[in-house]
This record gives sequence, structure tokens and C-alpha cells, in this order.
Amino acid sequence: MHLEIESAIFYGLTVFMYFIGFAFVPTIVLWIQGYRHREKILSSEIPDNLPQNSGKEVWYVLMLLSLYQTINKIFE
Repeated sequence: MHLEIESAIFYGLTVFMYFIGFAFVPTIVLWIQGYRHREKILSSEIPDNLPQNSGKEVWYVLMLLSLYQTINKIFE
């Protein structure tokens, strides 16, 4: 029982690390970059043919898989 709790905590921390690494930190970095270059961004024309996604779905799938593993370990 004690080992199951430790592995559940480990998988929970894994999900948390995915969230911090792939959601929180890039958001902060992009905010800082946008604030630094705000005049250039606001004065330039933004093209319409920009790619809409940047592979973020892959990280969502990884996070969901980690969450599934966590829940699976808790209820084993």
C-alpha cells in the first residue's frame, strides 16, 4: 500500500512537471517576448497564412497519458 501511494505521488509530480514545462513556462516566456517587442508587433502587418498550431496537441496528449497513468496507479 505504501509503495502504491509513493508511485501515485511520483506520477502526479510527473503530470505537474509536464504542465509546468509545456504550459506555464512557455506562456511566461512568450508574454515577456511580446512585451519587449510590443511596438514592432503592433506596427507590423500580421500575415493571414500563419500556422494555427505549433505542435501543442502532442504535449496535451502526453499530459493526458501521464494523468491516466496516475489515476491507474491510484486505483490499482
